[in-house]
Amino acid sequence: MRICLRHWRFFSEMVSSLEWSGWNSLSRAWPSSLIRPLRATPTREETIPKMGSMEAAKEDTFSTQHSTLTAVFLIFSASAITAQRHPDRTQDGYLLVSGRNRTDQSMMGGIRGGPVKIQKRLIELLVLVSIIDLTRGAIQRPDYDDTPDPEFLNPSWMASIPDDQPLSEVTMPGTHNTMALYGGVYAECQTWSLASQLRAGVRFLDIRVRHVKGNLTIHHGVSYQWAHFGQVLEGVADFLGEYPSETVLMRVKEEFSETYDIYGAVVDHIHRYANWDLLWHSRLVPTMGEARGKLVVLQDFSGPDLGMHYGSLDIADDWSVPTVLHVKEKWQSVYEHLEAAPAGNKAQIFLTFSSGAGVFAFPRAVAQRVNPQLHDYLRAKTDLNQRLGIVCMDFPAAPIIEMIISFQLKEAKNSRNGIITVSGKASWKYVISSLKKKMFEYLI
Repeated sequence: MRICLRHWRFFSEMVSSLEWSGWNSLSRAWPSSLIRPLRATPTREETIPKMGSMEAAKEDTFSTQHSTLTAVFLIFSASAITAQRHPDRTQDGYLLVSGRNRTDQSMMGGIRGGPVKIQKRLIELLVLVSIIDLTRGAIQRPDYDDTPDPEFLNPSWMASIPDDQPLSEVTMPGTHNTMALYGGVYAECQTWSLASQLRAGVRFLDIRVRHVKGNLTIHHGVSYQWAHFGQVLEGVADFLGEYPSETVLMRVKEEFSETYDIYGAVVDHIHRYANWDLLWHSRLVPTMGEARGKLVVLQDFSGPDLGMHYGSLDIADDWSVPTVLHVKEKWQSVYEHLEAAPAGNKAQIFLTFSSGAGVFAFPRAVAQRVNPQLHDYLRAKTDLNQRLGIVCMDFPAAPIIEMIISFQLKEAKNSRNGIITVSGKASWKYVISSLKKKMFEYLI
């Protein structure tokens, strides 16, 4: 613990004053700049659409868990390049602080031990982050859940929405990088399976596909997610077949390949693994009645119209969070977009991403800090019959999903007056979960 605190104190004092081109380029372009040097020939598992065995998936997770060490190597290389290009910024193996701070000896003196080897400390810090991740335990809170299964399910909540209500006026939960379950701290964004997410109440899916010779495998950056697009389509079709009162919105975009021509492969997969009639075939926003039992594709790739265009939504996706010290700016972006949604264009779907990541702030770390603020924001709202749009999260918990769902249901919790009027099994479980949280806070 003493080592961790020492390195964190060093990092927090130095990160704002470093003039380091390698760091700047990585933090601006993450994750593409990190994964680009690792591009390799597709593996057999990626070029042949099939589900990997659980044992293989676990082995892949263990091997890619050390992606943090890849970041160590790249950052070290970036600093070495900077030293070569800017010799005035180095001295005897040290990286110097920026020109405006070089004469500020008080800053350097405040760091234990005086001048330090910044490269070495940064590398040690990243290694510590990797070690901490390997020893982490699962967490299940009302706002954050990285356990394998949701606390409770809410699979048919859209049944109570009037048929004439436009989908743009429906408030719904979503997940960022829906299928990113493997790959270590920099790649993992969820722990629930697709089926569990849908049954928990998630209605917006963020699907990233790598295109290799007509095959579409699921990726988050360099990390192959042991699934292919056909399995996603099958999962959505099975869910809608079981719950025809629901609809699912799915953003589809190309990831970790640059063919810019996935339209034909997407259409082929729809015919092979689902059916053409499953889709909503219009660029217009459907009503709830028109969308029931349908998959609404939000097309984030070129080609003829397959459904609605992703770019037609009003989107807030300020994903870059360089360090956990920048979570405040991330939350401000989320807050402002949620505040604008009720008065925004009712014919346009609002989409707010609460997720974020950076070299020193992996998705879990950001979600553990942003999700509680989102939970408190939603709980403080007294007018529950207002449109917030799609709220897209990393590691959401069943209670916060229930809170988002409640914004178009009259039977919801009045947090200001302390009155609880609930209906349905899921709502009661949400109330029980909230009471458990209050008891825990009281005891500690």
